Amino acid sequence: SPVPSLAVVRGFCLGGGLELALCCSWIAAAEDARFGLPEIALGALPAFALALLPRRIAPAQAEDWMLSGRHLSAREAEAAGLVRVALAPKELESWYSSFLAREILPRSAPVLRLLRRAAREAETARLAEAFEREERRTLE
Repeated sequence: SPVPSLAVVRGFCLGGGLELALCCSWIAAAEDARFGLPEIALGALPAFALALLPRRIAPAQAEDWMLSGRHLSAREAEAAGLVRVALAPKELESWYSSFLAREILPRSAPVLRLLRRAAREAETARLAEAFEREERRTLE
Protein backbone atom coordinates (compact mmCIF):
# COMPACT_ATOMS: atom_id res chain seq x y z
CA SER A 1 0.00 0.00 0.00
CA PRO A 2 1.33 3.46 -0.82
CA VAL A 3 -0.21 4.80 2.40
CA PRO A 4 0.20 3.69 6.01
CA SER A 5 -2.36 1.07 6.96
CA LEU A 6 -3.69 -0.44 10.17
CA ALA A 7 -4.84 -4.04 10.47
CA VAL A 8 -7.47 -4.48 13.17
CA VAL A 9 -7.67 -8.14 14.16
CA ARG A 10 -10.57 -9.84 15.86
CA GLY A 11 -10.77 -13.61 16.13
CA PHE A 12 -8.29 -15.75 14.22
CA CYS A 13 -5.47 -14.29 12.12
CA LEU A 14 -3.89 -17.39 10.61
CA GLY A 15 -1.86 -18.21 7.52
CA GLY A 16 -2.71 -15.86 4.68
CA GLY A 17 -4.65 -13.59 7.03
CA LEU A 18 -1.51 -13.07 9.09
CA GLU A 19 0.53 -12.51 5.94
CA LEU A 20 -1.92 -9.83 4.88
CA ALA A 21 -1.69 -8.17 8.32
CA LEU A 22 2.13 -8.25 8.02
CA CYS A 23 1.82 -5.99 4.98
CA CYS A 24 0.21 -3.27 7.11
CA SER A 25 2.09 -0.54 8.95
CA TRP A 26 0.53 -1.45 12.29
CA ILE A 27 -1.52 -4.25 13.78
CA ALA A 28 -4.02 -3.73 16.60
CA ALA A 29 -5.84 -6.70 18.07
CA ALA A 30 -8.64 -7.67 20.38
CA GLU A 31 -7.02 -9.44 23.30
CA ASP A 32 -8.92 -12.62 22.45
CA ALA A 33 -7.44 -12.69 18.92
CA ARG A 34 -5.13 -15.56 17.95
CA PHE A 35 -2.20 -15.39 15.54
CA GLY A 36 -0.48 -18.29 13.83
CA LEU A 37 1.03 -19.91 10.79
CA PRO A 38 -0.50 -23.39 10.58
CA GLU A 39 1.09 -24.18 7.20
CA ILE A 40 3.60 -26.57 8.81
CA ALA A 41 0.72 -28.85 9.82
CA LEU A 42 -0.49 -28.80 6.22
CA GLY A 43 2.90 -29.63 4.74
CA ALA A 44 3.21 -26.18 3.17
CA LEU A 45 5.55 -23.22 3.47
CA PRO A 46 4.27 -19.87 4.74
CA ALA A 47 6.08 -18.19 1.84
CA PHE A 48 5.20 -14.55 2.48
CA ALA A 49 5.61 -14.93 6.24
CA LEU A 50 9.13 -16.31 5.67
CA ALA A 51 10.03 -12.98 4.09
CA LEU A 52 7.89 -10.62 6.17
CA LEU A 53 7.71 -11.95 9.73
CA PRO A 54 11.44 -11.65 10.58
CA ARG A 55 11.21 -7.95 9.67
CA ARG A 56 8.60 -7.44 12.41
CA ILE A 57 9.80 -9.68 15.25
CA ALA A 58 13.09 -11.30 16.26
CA PRO A 59 14.20 -13.84 13.64
CA ALA A 60 14.49 -16.62 16.25
CA GLN A 61 10.92 -15.97 17.38
CA ALA A 62 9.72 -15.93 13.77
CA GLU A 63 11.43 -19.25 13.08
CA ASP A 64 10.00 -20.83 16.23
CA TRP A 65 6.54 -19.61 15.34
CA MET A 66 6.73 -20.97 11.78
CA LEU A 67 8.26 -24.30 12.81
CA SER A 68 5.79 -24.96 15.62
CA GLY A 69 2.62 -23.80 13.88
CA ARG A 70 1.29 -22.86 17.30
CA HIS A 71 -1.23 -20.10 17.85
CA LEU A 72 -0.16 -17.06 19.85
CA SER A 73 -2.45 -14.88 21.89
CA ALA A 74 -2.73 -11.20 21.07
CA ARG A 75 -0.79 -10.45 24.27
CA GLU A 76 2.07 -12.75 23.16
CA ALA A 77 2.07 -11.11 19.73
CA GLU A 78 2.15 -7.70 21.42
CA ALA A 79 5.08 -8.74 23.65
CA ALA A 80 6.94 -9.99 20.56
CA GLY A 81 6.45 -6.62 18.87
CA LEU A 82 4.11 -7.85 16.15
CA VAL A 83 1.00 -6.18 17.56
CA ARG A 84 1.10 -2.51 18.54
CA VAL A 85 -1.73 -2.88 21.05
CA ALA A 86 -3.94 -5.69 22.35
CA LEU A 87 -7.14 -4.47 24.00
CA ALA A 88 -10.46 -5.73 25.23
CA PRO A 89 -12.69 -6.14 22.15
CA LYS A 90 -15.05 -3.37 23.26
CA GLU A 91 -12.10 -0.92 23.57
CA LEU A 92 -10.55 -1.70 20.19
CA GLU A 93 -12.76 0.47 17.97
CA SER A 94 -12.36 3.56 20.14
CA TRP A 95 -8.58 2.99 20.27
CA TYR A 96 -8.11 2.77 16.52
CA SER A 97 -10.44 5.71 15.87
CA SER A 98 -8.42 7.76 18.36
CA PHE A 99 -5.12 6.48 16.94
CA LEU A 100 -6.07 7.49 13.41
CA ALA A 101 -7.44 10.87 14.52
CA ARG A 102 -4.42 11.63 16.70
CA GLU A 103 -1.50 10.14 14.79
CA ILE A 104 -2.45 9.83 11.12
CA LEU A 105 -5.17 12.21 9.93
CA PRO A 106 -3.43 15.42 11.13
CA ARG A 107 -0.35 14.52 9.07
CA SER A 108 0.31 15.56 5.50
CA ALA A 109 -1.04 12.86 3.19
CA PRO A 110 1.66 13.45 0.52
CA VAL A 111 4.39 13.27 3.16
CA LEU A 112 2.89 10.11 4.66
CA ARG A 113 2.97 8.50 1.21
CA LEU A 114 6.54 9.67 0.64
CA LEU A 115 7.67 8.45 4.04
CA ARG A 116 5.96 5.09 3.55
CA ARG A 117 7.66 4.67 0.16
CA ALA A 118 11.06 5.79 1.49
CA ALA A 119 10.84 3.53 4.53
CA ARG A 120 10.00 0.54 2.33
CA GLU A 121 12.33 1.38 -0.56
CA ALA A 122 15.47 0.06 1.10
CA GLU A 123 13.80 -3.28 1.71
CA THR A 124 11.94 -3.62 -1.57
CA ALA A 125 14.79 -5.28 -3.45
CA ARG A 126 15.53 -7.64 -0.54
CA LEU A 127 11.85 -8.54 -0.26
CA ALA A 128 11.55 -9.15 -4.00
CA GLU A 129 14.50 -11.52 -3.80
CA ALA A 130 13.05 -13.21 -0.72
CA PHE A 131 9.62 -13.63 -2.33
CA GLU A 132 11.23 -15.05 -5.45
CA ARG A 133 13.33 -17.46 -3.37
CA GLU A 134 10.32 -18.59 -1.30
CA GLU A 135 8.22 -19.00 -4.43
CA ARG A 136 10.89 -21.33 -5.86
CA ARG A 137 10.99 -23.30 -2.60
CA THR A 138 7.21 -23.60 -2.55
CA LEU A 139 7.10 -24.82 -6.14
CA GLU A 140 9.91 -27.32 -5.51
